[in-house]
Amino acid sequence: MRIGQITGEYPPMQGGVGAFTQELSHALIAMGHECFVFTDHRANGQQHHKDDPIKVTADAHTWGWGALSRVRRWAQAQKLDVVNIQYQAAAYNMAAFVHILPMRLDNVRVVTTFHDLLVPYLFPKAGPLRYQAVLTLARSSDGVIVTNRGDYDRLTNEKSIPSLRHIPIGSNIKPELAPDYNRTVWRTALGFQPDEIV
Repeated sequence: MRIGQITGEYPPMQGGVGAFTQELSHALIAMGHECFVFTDHRANGQQHHKDDPIKVTADAHTWGWGALSRVRRWAQAQKLDVVNIQYQAAAYNMAAFVHILPMRLDNVRVVTTFHDLLVPYLFPKAGPLRYQAVLTLARSSDGVIVTNRGDYDRLTNEKSIPSLRHIPIGSNIKPELAPDYNRTVWRTALGFQPDEIV
């Protein structure tokens, strides 16, 4: 499957959503899929190792309405089967365009992963319309993933949210054992028996 991911941040930029997107892409590639990422120009796709199987397009100079046509062209050029929008309002500079993106991606299924439900900036005194923009994104997606229980509970109470799933995100820091690690020696030194639960 050809999977595209859209994220407002991506390594070497700082940010947990970008780091998560990179780890998810590597995991999907390990399962036999092809992964493509569209992100902020500051992620500079040229800096990514040429042997990295993730195909990064760092082409968003702003996340305004102009980004919409660039994302559409990218999705068509890559012949994507599905697009996963990694949503965190701050990563897109609180821009509004991302909220209508699923409606603008022709012939591509869209799954949106909400890392939070923070609302975008629309215009002064937009009030409740700001949350409606978030709901528009959720309702126009083919599937919705939330990363925490509070957001899941909140969206469960809304109408017409397709295929809502709660998938918690764990740490993306890979655990590494010390070079001299020996389970038996370490447990004995700490006073634990071989079969004792620690």
